[in-house]
Amino acid sequence: MNLIKHIERLEKIDKLIRTRRTGTPDEFADQVGISRRQLYNYLDELRSYGVEVSYSRVCHSFEYRNNKRLRVYFDCEEIERSQANQITGGYRIFAPNSFTFGFIGFATAV
Repeated sequence: MNLIKHIERLEKIDKLIRTRRTGTPDEFADQVGISRRQLYNYLDELRSYGVEVSYSRVCHSFEYRNNKRLRVYFDCEEIERSQANQITGGYRIFAPNSFTFGFIGFATAV
């Protein structure tokens, strides 16, 4: 899958959860443009980052449970090879012929 598309989906999922406008799991998946199974894969990914997400029947929406949420960002810049060795999270992207590095970061915020 395209990395940018993945990030865009995570951003949309985060926004819908924060605003408690997900609806049922099927409605949520439709809003994001993915299958219900893919939705649960994304929710599992959020959980792997330490973000607790569950469905509230009272609110008819998914919600964050542990006062954490996902902050998704993309930052791409040209850096020296030595700087790339200091990146400690996210994904490093390296284009060998151009000495270009990119960094995709995922962080949880309280």
